[in-house]
Amino acid sequence: MDIIQAIESPLFFQRAFQELSSWQAWLVFLKVLYALPMTEEETTLYTHFTGRTIPPATPFEEAWVCCGRRGGKSRIASLIATYEALTGDWHERLSGGERAWVFLMAVDKPQASLIFSYIRHLLSLAAPDQVVREIMDTIELRNGVSISVRAGNLRGLRGYALAMAVIDEACFIRDIEGGSYANPLQEIYNSIEPALIQPDDDRAGGKLVSLSTPFGKFGLMYEKFQSDWGKDDSDVLCWRGTTKEMNPSFSQNKIDHAIKKDRMRATAEYLALWREDVSNFVEEWQLRESSKGMPELADTSKRYTAFIDPSSGKDDSFTLAIGYREGEKIMIARTEERRSPFTPSEVVAEYSTIIKSYGITSATSDTHAAGWVEDSFRKLNIRIEITKYSKSEIYLQWAGLLAMGRLSLIKDDRAMNQFLALERRVERSGLERVDHPAYGGAHDDLANAVAGCCVVIDKKTKSWTDKEVEAKLPVRGEHKDPRYVEAEKLLSNEEEVRKGSEWSRIVR
Repeated sequence: MDIIQAIESPLFFQRAFQELSSWQAWLVFLKVLYALPMTEEETTLYTHFTGRTIPPATPFEEAWVCCGRRGGKSRIASLIATYEALTGDWHERLSGGERAWVFLMAVDKPQASLIFSYIRHLLSLAAPDQVVREIMDTIELRNGVSISVRAGNLRGLRGYALAMAVIDEACFIRDIEGGSYANPLQEIYNSIEPALIQPDDDRAGGKLVSLSTPFGKFGLMYEKFQSDWGKDDSDVLCWRGTTKEMNPSFSQNKIDHAIKKDRMRATAEYLALWREDVSNFVEEWQLRESSKGMPELADTSKRYTAFIDPSSGKDDSFTLAIGYREGEKIMIARTEERRSPFTPSEVVAEYSTIIKSYGITSATSDTHAAGWVEDSFRKLNIRIEITKYSKSEIYLQWAGLLAMGRLSLIKDDRAMNQFLALERRVERSGLERVDHPAYGGAHDDLANAVAGCCVVIDKKTKSWTDKEVEAKLPVRGEHKDPRYVEAEKLLSNEEEVRKGSEWSRIVR
């Protein structure tokens, strides 16, 4: 029995999906995923949603679905997962005693649990006798398959035989294992892909289905669409549909109101278009080329600078970076991070000792250090100076130094991955903002300390003017912002930059 036959029972659909007519686009998706026959009208829809012209001859084992918000992604993912868990004959391809698994992953466990609840409901309708027991976030079936919600922990994804993996809202997965990975979706994919049960002569292998509302033009999902959407010869299915196309019952008035309120955000959330106003902040190759050093002990012949990013110990980390200038290079000699929870006074005492060991009597911080942080360090004979730059200004100036090849950073994977996760946005006011993602529990505390230390060293040494550094900031052409056109003009005329230009006014 194929998946369409399994769900076309009026009673089943009425109870599980309410109205069949609003799910027509998803039914075409299922036929494509499983290479089932399509009508001429369905073939036309297939071409519209996939960019392909030739109907598939064999089922897909990997699918990436870019769909507008409230389009029914989680519901259809639960249907596929339930079908695969019940009909795959997975036990025949496993060793004795080994179980097959269906993993459900999302931005966080509560999000993945939504699909889990849908699956529980579908099992109660289609095969209640198959459920042996439910233990916390896992359902065990009589056929040797377990369905489980999984947090984004890479070690927890290995060592299993996977009948299927569902990744919900894949574009928004961020802070896996406390921020240890810059591109966690790529790492999840690398862990899952080898674990999928392999196909044999007559049966398909395990499936990976990843679904999401789109975000910026970066990351694994965007790369998949760039390489596989519209390619008839690709064995990866990429499907893109708006909220209204995938869920015709959704209110058009709500979509229109959202677009009027915030066009950039709404076109991504409801029209399934990649956002033009968000981009990766730095190029990975540049950062890796600059991050090859090792932590250094204090050298009395060098003049060190310290930068702190303080925290009260509840959510953010308390971080420290120490560096110096060597010729034209800005060297980062040491980084420290204390993750929450911690006792702030103890970290202040520890950092004061480290700072003094490098012959430093003062440290720079952002405005969050005003108050108790200043007082705490002053009691230990360390003066705190408050920088006049905002976090975005610090990051933008740091990016200019990186682009000029003037940075030598120590190899710190956590700092590197925080830098790589930073997002560069053009606000509606026209100004740029650089910050960590606003979702997924992401942090940039260590990156902020490193960038701040580099900028402070650069300002102290006066080796470049503000206009020279700012004029050499990397240009993000995808934004098509008028300021970048002006920046390109400045870069093409070095003499104009040195005489003074409109750049500072344009940026600020």
